[in-house]
Amino acid sequence: MNGFYIQSQILLRYYHLMKEVEFMIEKGVTEGINKFYYLLKLSMYIWVISLVGCLIFGLIPAIISGLELFQTDPWNEKTITLRSLYDGFKRNFIQANQIGLTFSLVCCILLYSLWFSIQIEGIPFLLIDFLLVFMIFLVSISFFHSLSILAMFEISYKNLCYLSCILFFKETRVMLTFSFFIFLFLILAYKLPALLFFCGGGTFVVILAKVGTKTVQKLQFI
Repeated sequence: MNGFYIQSQILLRYYHLMKEVEFMIEKGVTEGINKFYYLLKLSMYIWVISLVGCLIFGLIPAIISGLELFQTDPWNEKTITLRSLYDGFKRNFIQANQIGLTFSLVCCILLYSLWFSIQIEGIPFLLIDFLLVFMIFLVSISFFHSLSILAMFEISYKNLCYLSCILFFKETRVMLTFSFFIFLFLILAYKLPALLFFCGGGTFVVILAKVGTKTVQKLQFI
């Protein structure tokens, strides 16, 4: 009898363990599907809203608007509406394009300078090449910081540029994390362009929210 009782307890525990594992798997699959749907919906709405600015002038304000929604209520697809995204789009349109055009212009100048510099041989120009690569890297990461700042605070254009560059040097770990995720994002864009189109905008927003927001929250404005 004792042996039968022990065996029955073992089987009962095994049964409960299997039910817990099944529940965890089901919950994980459900959450994964819901998050994928969130990324899909947010990406499609970002593309639609960006068309208001003819894509070129509409993409950055649309991304910032999506970032604001994610920060307000993460992974809640019910908050994603054309109205809510459009309100954020209008609010951030001018400043978002100011910062986007500024960083784009600086990057273009640096890239042209790098292209011109690598045509010339010599140790001094090699050092200039490394300096230009570093400056391009600084400007790119600072641009991502500026999007997080703009989504969280009302700030002047001058201070926005200043703080986004300061964060590059202040938060080395975040800078490296940014670089890693952006590198993966670019690989994904190259290998799976269709997936980038359908989920790229939402994925980029989540990367900015997860990596950049924690750093930006440490800022205190006077």
